[in-house]
Amino acid sequence: MGKIFSIQETDKHIIFNIFGIKISFIDKRYKNLYKKKCKELDKVNAQLAYLKEHTDITLLKPAKGELRNFQLNLAEYSYNLVKMFEENGMPSFLVGGNLLGAVRHKGYIPWDDDFDIGMMRQDYEKCKEYCKNNFIIIDESNFDFSKNSDNFVLTHKNSVSKYLEKYPNQILFYEYWEHCQLCYGQNSKDFFNLDIFPYDYYKDDYSFEEHQKYYDNLRNTIFKIGTLREMIEYVKDKRLNNPNIVEKSNTIYYGIDSSESNSKHFKFFDASKFFPLKKIKFENYEFNVPNDADYACEVTYPNHMEYPSDIGFSHHIEAR
Repeated sequence: MGKIFSIQETDKHIIFNIFGIKISFIDKRYKNLYKKKCKELDKVNAQLAYLKEHTDITLLKPAKGELRNFQLNLAEYSYNLVKMFEENGMPSFLVGGNLLGAVRHKGYIPWDDDFDIGMMRQDYEKCKEYCKNNFIIIDESNFDFSKNSDNFVLTHKNSVSKYLEKYPNQILFYEYWEHCQLCYGQNSKDFFNLDIFPYDYYKDDYSFEEHQKYYDNLRNTIFKIGTLREMIEYVKDKRLNNPNIVEKSNTIYYGIDSSESNSKHFKFFDASKFFPLKKIKFENYEFNVPNDADYACEVTYPNHMEYPSDIGFSHHIEAR
């Protein structure tokens, strides 16, 4: 494990390097202070490396306090929705960090704070219609990404806050070009969110490298199109007319209308290892996961039984 911080001096300034990100133009008068801090943090880094080397990640204790309460309440909220979907013929399965948590911790990764599920295409499309008919539709389709893409996170946060206050403790349905969300609560600081991602079958002779190139080009085009509604329709048309997306095969992966369909993964999923789904424990409940759950984790997170670089950092708490 390398150093967290380092310093490089120039004639007038120093360059402060944190995790490979360089911050220049720091007044040299503070050089000794930064050097002292770097030495202190290098010791912390060495201690962390030691703990990683000599402990088992599967034996980490759960989160505590407010985060733990949030996790358990979110799990209950998500389980009730998943159960509702399954009873209406729309089975789902854990994906991402929740799948990893189920395999590695029998529940949440201790610092995790969201809930993600996947559905095969037919079930995903059916689920969207079910949500539109049973929950409150929040329409952000007029948001223009081609002009305001940098402002979307703030726009969405304001939207969630406004509609949670307007419809307290009712389920809000958001549809985007890359997934769907179901939000529930009273305000933007205290609400639950279930993300739903689509999966498709792809031709067995279609390479992952081809898919990466196709998706990268698609994504570059999407943000130049205009409104969210136009983006959704554009991606839908591309999906329906993509000859490599098929009704059935032994190759499955995130749909092209999913933010997860990108190059952070390194290969497709083998459907024969993915299905049939099975149930395993996640906190106080049982959720569907891929049949070979370790295999599915390894595809998504190579070396998934080792400590990650983001240990201890919750990813979505700032948005709440």
